Amino acid sequence: MKVELQVLATASIKRKKPWPALAFLGQAQESLFLLDKQRVSVLYVPSGKTKRRISSLEPLLHNTTALQYSHEGSFLVGLLTSGDAYLWHKDSNRLKFLQGFESLAYKGEIHVPACQTPHAWVSDSGRHIVASAPGFVDTLVWEAGASQPVLSPNSNQVQGSWSVIEVPAHVLLPGKANFEASSNACFCVKECIGECCLYSCVFYRGNEICVTTLLIQWLDAQQIYSYRQSTYQAEWKSKLHPLTQIDPEATPLDDPGALVTKFSNDGQLLAIAVNQNKLASCKMMYVAPCHDVVVCADLKCMGTRGGQMDAWSVRSYWVTSLQWTHDDLYLVCINGQGLVGMLTRLGEPVLLATQGLSPEIGPRFYLPLHPLSNVQ
Repeated sequence: MKVELQVLATASIKRKKPWPALAFLGQAQESLFLLDKQRVSVLYVPSGKTKRRISSLEPLLHNTTALQYSHEGSFLVGLLTSGDAYLWHKDSNRLKFLQGFESLAYKGEIHVPACQTPHAWVSDSGRHIVASAPGFVDTLVWEAGASQPVLSPNSNQVQGSWSVIEVPAHVLLPGKANFEASSNACFCVKECIGECCLYSCVFYRGNEICVTTLLIQWLDAQQIYSYRQSTYQAEWKSKLHPLTQIDPEATPLDDPGALVTKFSNDGQLLAIAVNQNKLASCKMMYVAPCHDVVVCADLKCMGTRGGQMDAWSVRSYWVTSLQWTHDDLYLVCINGQGLVGMLTRLGEPVLLATQGLSPEIGPRFYLPLHPLSNVQ
């Protein structure tokens, strides 16, 4: 299978420090943002110029420990070192503060393995936040008050409440020593159960990959019979997948970045990039967390010929980021070398070719759209 990519614009970002994430934010007027945990800038294409400061966010970024955007790009949620949180609505440029929770407080370094820092995800309405404390010691849910408009112009505070989701004894969770642990969450609306959130963390347990998933289902008003009753239902599930079934030569790794996860937009699939010290053993797992269905796909040696490499060179070819297309038909991945690939849903990489403004490249399984330059 071959996919033709039309290059509409190219830009050379005029910043020396790299950016780990790109995101389209806003509904009324969409903009392309460059995101880091403590930096936010607007990128202008094709000039490559950036707006370095967002005036309302700038005073908070130095103390921000986690930063994430909603699926549709309406909201940006951040966690502060104190454990408090804030919401920024891009279209109205309104900044709202939320009273935090003590287990979300974090005073350590920001650029450390993901398992040691807090994480947060926000719904498209801005009324629900799911957060994990450092070391996965707590999983928390924040809900806005029933009569509280999130974007009320009368106050910069949003009233709401935090609750800790209890973890049954049989559920497996990563610890602070699981540097390879990766987590992701997805808010979606399912026809049969309504608004829900799927949260998964993936880590190695011996010679197996453990996928632990939390399903949060919010109840309708007619399903709540008492003010003491919780407004949601939570269900945990852990599943172990032997490494030998993924690849006979695969071995468990405890390095940060060994596992990379991303939920599809509809929440039905969790893609897991399994990076290995042998590129021929690198695989993509497609997991349906609610149905125990797993499909593995080969990553075609990550764009190399599969020859011998030193350890640093191998890890520069590891998958570093995943993103689904808006219709969930393709999964896009990029590795540390700046090679971009596209996999079909539940399938392997497809041949890519570019045409348009840039020099024509391909057909190849991985295109060098952002090539890594090494200076020695």
